[in-house]
Amino acid sequence: MDGIAGWLQVDDDALAVVTHIPDGQPRGIMVIATSVGREGVVAYRSLRVLALTAVAAGLLVYRFAWRGTGDSGGELPDDVAAAWSRDLTAVIQHARQTAPGRPVTVVGLRLGAAIAFSCRTVLDDGDLTIGWEPVAGRRWLREHVALRKLWVSQAPDSTGVEVGGALFSQAGANSLSNLRLPKSPTPGWVEMRGENRESAERLYAVPSRDALVEYQAINRVVELAVATCATAPGAGESVSVDLPEEWMHVVDGSRVREHFVRVGPEHLPAVLTEPAEKTQINNAMVLVPADAEPRDGPTGLWARTARRLASRGASVLRVDRRDMGEATQMGRAEQPIPYREEILQDVAAAVCDQRARTGMEVTGVGLCSGAWLLLRDAARLPLKKVIAINNVAWSPRPDYYDRYYKTGRLKALLGADATSEPVAPFTKAPTSWKLRLKLFLKAARNEAQMRMPHAARRQLSRYGVMQTVSQLFEKGTPEVLLAMGSEDLIEFKRSGGVQEVQRLRKAGHKIQVSPLGDVDHALLSFAGRSSVEQMLLREIRA
Repeated sequence: MDGIAGWLQVDDDALAVVTHIPDGQPRGIMVIATSVGREGVVAYRSLRVLALTAVAAGLLVYRFAWRGTGDSGGELPDDVAAAWSRDLTAVIQHARQTAPGRPVTVVGLRLGAAIAFSCRTVLDDGDLTIGWEPVAGRRWLREHVALRKLWVSQAPDSTGVEVGGALFSQAGANSLSNLRLPKSPTPGWVEMRGENRESAERLYAVPSRDALVEYQAINRVVELAVATCATAPGAGESVSVDLPEEWMHVVDGSRVREHFVRVGPEHLPAVLTEPAEKTQINNAMVLVPADAEPRDGPTGLWARTARRLASRGASVLRVDRRDMGEATQMGRAEQPIPYREEILQDVAAAVCDQRARTGMEVTGVGLCSGAWLLLRDAARLPLKKVIAINNVAWSPRPDYYDRYYKTGRLKALLGADATSEPVAPFTKAPTSWKLRLKLFLKAARNEAQMRMPHAARRQLSRYGVMQTVSQLFEKGTPEVLLAMGSEDLIEFKRSGGVQEVQRLRKAGHKIQVSPLGDVDHALLSFAGRSSVEQMLLREIRA
């Protein structure tokens, strides 16, 4: 029931598919078609809880990532809508072969609903498509192009149409724009939209750290699916899964082997990516995502980068941490806080697993809180190097960060504008006196931080009033590369980071600060993602 991961070939690519098998004979089939981009990341935990709820009701459930996204292989093709329609059709056909004669319910979230509607001809009478907060392709693109401008100050890539975490070719964008929703009542189609819009949008339209699992809506989806089933859950043997756990990709001209594995005492779900021949392995790496996001990293970047690293000889492990990604369990509505002792244990288990598999010391790569999770216990782990990308957390105490999650002050910690009205570069000067006052006070605070003596800064950090870079460094900490985009680097310098690094070097620590240039904090921009990928490829060649 927890889910079995495997690969399903579609065209020349392989989809990452998770199958949830009920006890006994299934009464029906559910195929979950997720949304795309940041919406898919934010809704990840909710869709896994949907699968767990549905399988407990006797349904055989399939979840998958579209080609070119998540853990799935391939790139985003020009006719991306047609390619994703073939993906969904292939999963439905595989499900029917596994449990023939059972009714099929396709649950499409947001853009996934429009893709599901395009596949309606492969469904039979009595099957059902549920459009959950459905949106047509043109509107989805328009919304996400606008959101990308709001979220990211860096200019979008001019070679295509860029949304947060993805770049479509112009032909690909045109393809998505042709995805439609029914304009009138259609047999076999049901729409589900939350009446409370603020609550409904926490399913997919908020920063990942603010996402909410909507149990009431999930129960309604399962009720609709079960209503199509003529029988109760059947007795007898359950169905079996025949999808392979290993797949061979061709990346940059080299063969790369990818396995679904389990890691550590908690048997955490993970993906191991390696060269086709183990004798080719020359590096061991662990990639850790930010916040409570799944193992594929910032909107799939870690999955893509892992394959490119493996094509150059690296063994790369990506693990879902407790109550995140594929390790999500029932019962919790809010996103888990990543700054926790048990999550530190999960990351430590991943590092130790890689050491045991390869016999090599490990390079750990983490974004934001993922970097903190590697740095906090680096001195006690078999790490040869930590690459900390856009890290802003330096206190070793997990409870230091509880207040930021529980009181809504996280944006301030991340260096975001403390005002309620964002002021982007090249906009008009603020006219509200309240906003001008807030900006003045923030500037005064920043100036005070810049001028604060290091001794006073360190003393305040001991009492948990503020944090300093040196707090995460201790005897035995391995070599550290602090890679930062321009916005994070400004905050790093403002908080005395440069002077702290100089002091750490004098104390014998190997530490470098590497400016990434115009890179956004969450790696939503295509330029930022490309910059980080190239930096990691250079690192394994060094």
